[in-house]
Amino acid sequence: MNTTRENKPSQEERHMKETLDLMREAYEQNRNVNALKAFKEYRKHYLEFSQKNRRMINENRIINADNKQRATWQIINTEIGKINNKYTKSTIDSEVFKNFFANMGQNITKEIQTTSENS
Repeated sequence: MNTTRENKPSQEERHMKETLDLMREAYEQNRNVNALKAFKEYRKHYLEFSQKNRRMINENRIINADNKQRATWQIINTEIGKINNKYTKSTIDSEVFKNFFANMGQNITKEIQTTSENS
């Protein structure tokens, strides 16, 4: 699927991203704890806004589509990085992915034991 105009960030989102980049640069130059705290808080706000904006765009795209199933699958494929039946390079580190599933049993066991001890 090609990137369409509706998938691009809004002007407000672009402005927020520029502000976020400036805040990161300010922290990196000064290494001020308050600058870091402000950057993290603003980043949290930016990520929430970006996620809500993307969700709204995707919902509108499905609602306005003639073929809702196709539009849904196009959104899913875009989100997972599949373009023209080919997958783009994943942003997930393979080692982190492997360890997540390899340690799942141990982590669940620990959670069960912790829950049992606290009851």
